[in-house]
Amino acid sequence: MKSIKMSSRLEIKARRFNKHLCYSVMWEKALETDVATPQAVVHGLIEGNEYQFRVIAINKAGQSEPSEASKNFIAKPRFRKTFMNYHNSLSVLRKIWT
Repeated sequence: MKSIKMSSRLEIKARRFNKHLCYSVMWEKALETDVATPQAVVHGLIEGNEYQFRVIAINKAGQSEPSEASKNFIAKPRFRKTFMNYHNSLSVLRKIWT
């Protein structure tokens, strides 16, 4: 009888990213993706809150244990409104047009 040798490294089908508020004890699903790299952009974070993240790999055999928690990240706005100094802009425009 031939024995079949199974690979211990199955192809990862998806990754689940969990988020955790630093002052909370509960982890919750942030997103699930099927990209090859363990990187993702997490939306819906509250500005100013401090978060940690961890990743769970998913393949045919099931889910892996969660990775170690990341360092703490403070959620910042992706796009800030630009502040334009109106008075400085007028003086610059005057210099251009004169």
